[in-house]
Amino acid sequence: MNRWLATHPVKATLVLAFCAAITYASYRIGRSLLEPTRALPEGQRSLVGRYFAWPGGMWVAFAFGTVAMATLLIPDGRIDGKLRFLLARVIWWSTATFAFLQFFDDHLLDQAGTGNPSGIYIPYPIQDLAELPVIGAIVISLLLGIVSLPWRISMARDAGHGEDAER
Repeated sequence: MNRWLATHPVKATLVLAFCAAITYASYRIGRSLLEPTRALPEGQRSLVGRYFAWPGGMWVAFAFGTVAMATLLIPDGRIDGKLRFLLARVIWWSTATFAFLQFFDDHLLDQAGTGNPSGIYIPYPIQDLAELPVIGAIVISLLLGIVSLPWRISMARDAGHGEDAER
């Protein structure tokens, strides 16, 4: 996976964006299916809606990972250099871990009182505590990507001027 990430960073970012879109659609569809049964007790709520909404909690992880990865691709669409590649790996694996933890949340996103329909979940507060360092890793990687952005743009501009001088 790390080798694929190094050789296809744009595709890796598009995979995260695709996952964000699919899980967000799942969230919205599930939420609309659950809405008519919102006032009912949990056991009487739409089971189909609960299964559609269940993976929807992962959209936040994938969306945040997509933004963080896209920041690293500016300005040249590559992930070169040790720091950028390290940040890309941290973002990729932290996003996957965050999505995994969200998938096994004890309740559905934005549906307090609606339990995970599979009945397989990481209990509170263990799940939330496990997410904190993963979210922190993504946020720190994003901040480092943003802080290094002016330097990367400057380096790309300098490299472009060097090519013009050779012609």
